Amino acid sequence: MANLAAEARAKAQTMWPGAVVVERGRGYIKHRHPTQSNRFMLDTQVGGVGWHYGPLLDQEVDTAWQPAVAPWAYKMVKAEFNAKALSLLNAGQVIEYSDPDSGQWIRFQPMALQYSNVLNQISQISMPQAIDAQVDDDTLTWVNGYGAGRTLVWQAQTARLYKELQLVAGSLPAVPQFIRDGGSPVLELNFIFAYSSGITPWINGTAWTGSQADRDTQGLVEFKDATGKILWWFALPLSWDSGGSEQLGTFHFKKTGNSLYLSHCIPLAWVEDAARVWPIKVDTTVDVQVGASTDDCSESGGGPTFSLTNAFDRLTTYENIIEVGARFITINIAQGVTVNNGTFISWSQYSTYWQEGAVVDTIQCDDVDDSATFVNEADFDGRARTSASISYTTNASGGANAWHNSSEAKTIIQEVVSRPGWVANKSISILTYAAQQASLRCIINTYNGSTTLCPKLHIEYTAGTPATLTCVVVPATCTAPNAALLGKALLSGVLVTATAASPNAVLTGKVLFSSALVTATAAAPNAGLLAKALFSAAVAQATTQALNVSILGKGLLAAQAVGVTACALTAALLGSGTENVRRSAMRWLGR
Repeated sequence: MANLAAEARAKAQTMWPGAVVVERGRGYIKHRHPTQSNRFMLDTQVGGVGWHYGPLLDQEVDTAWQPAVAPWAYKMVKAEFNAKALSLLNAGQVIEYSDPDSGQWIRFQPMALQYSNVLNQISQISMPQAIDAQVDDDTLTWVNGYGAGRTLVWQAQTARLYKELQLVAGSLPAVPQFIRDGGSPVLELNFIFAYSSGITPWINGTAWTGSQADRDTQGLVEFKDATGKILWWFALPLSWDSGGSEQLGTFHFKKTGNSLYLSHCIPLAWVEDAARVWPIKVDTTVDVQVGASTDDCSESGGGPTFSLTNAFDRLTTYENIIEVGARFITINIAQGVTVNNGTFISWSQYSTYWQEGAVVDTIQCDDVDDSATFVNEADFDGRARTSASISYTTNASGGANAWHNSSEAKTIIQEVVSRPGWVANKSISILTYAAQQASLRCIINTYNGSTTLCPKLHIEYTAGTPATLTCVVVPATCTAPNAALLGKALLSGVLVTATAASPNAVLTGKVLFSSALVTATAAAPNAGLLAKALFSAAVAQATTQALNVSILGKGLLAAQAVGVTACALTAALLGSGTENVRRSAMRWLGR
């Protein structure tokens, strides 16, 4: 569903029939209880789009594609910008984004999928085909749009220009030898893009007019209007396979005649690696930026002054204690991945107020599965902090609007994404503390001061190993076990002996499964979810040792039965076969 506000309204009516909407914001909606005037329900943004738009933020965002007037086939006009699309992939400028306030626009024409190399030699794989789009809510899909097994997807989002090329195994032709001989061979997806006179592309913080030399980047690409406002953006040129492996590619900008080309280049060494798990996809990001006024805040003097609307905040100050919060939504990484070096928070310098050697004593994360938008001082002060923390000593001033990266932040991000309840596309908040700094102060831009210069978060990570499952055969000396699928529980494994009563399998919360064995002589077992989805069940009997079923690390399901006379374990999904169980386990574990 592409209308998050409507979804929240429906939920409120289910819980509180007759509840009334009393407040709306870009990323939230607030209801009052129908009979208790002092009770409220606040739903906040956790997705990649806003909830409301318009001058009064009273119109509900809906990014679903709707039928449009010819020549356009589809439109999305219920957001902070408008989008239009043609149905045929080879019809020219297929996608248009426009800003309803300024009238500025940008258009994209899909071009060749090809091999290329450092000598700019090319070998074309396919041009866009005469394929009509399939529409599903906010997504247009051109199945086999670049030939068999090569599908293009374009999703309507309210800030990022999201494209995705999906490639199945065997869909790419052999690479010509001259492409390899030329050096640094790549797979290249091309677009021609055009934009109105008031738009300038910015590549890694530098304007690019098209009259300059070709430009390569592995960083952020923004499209700004004449006032410096970012209207749309591309993030890092990443690709990933179905096993979680990712590869940072390159965006190449070049001008050929009157046309401006954007090419997404993926190293062939990665594509052809025998370790690839197909299908592979092109275009994703884990670079995020504060996206709303209530997603950054500051508190000074230990609490007397709290603000959600400052045009700038103090990261350090010589006046008193200072604390800063910054919330980042839609962190698109799975639970339990390994966060790597190269993870950091970025602040941009306000004016010249940045002094070297100031210390941010403590930087932590909000220790929750999904961090909510900031509300007030009590909310900010009451947040649990991660046990992991880092400190940061500021570097030399870089001048107004210069970016400054924190010290290595992988430990604090790792603690959040390793929480049992973390799943992809939830939110993380960074919380900082700095004591009084003598004569040193560092002042940062905020969302209210600049939507383009507010804090950013960059995460680098390695995806986990796909889940595997080991099944143990039930010995002939044991009575039949019971395996039950309850709700979303994958399976239930129980040990049954001649003296045991019927087993009980219960799904509690998000515990995968729970098994209980009760006999006339045995004490009740203990089944619990421990730390990072570690499930264990222990049974004590006079002649039987413990049964242990554990999910260890990142989705490795190990099943082991140890006994003296009659001890067995069965792991069975309602369905059939070890492979079915393995695949279902992978789906449940988010792999």
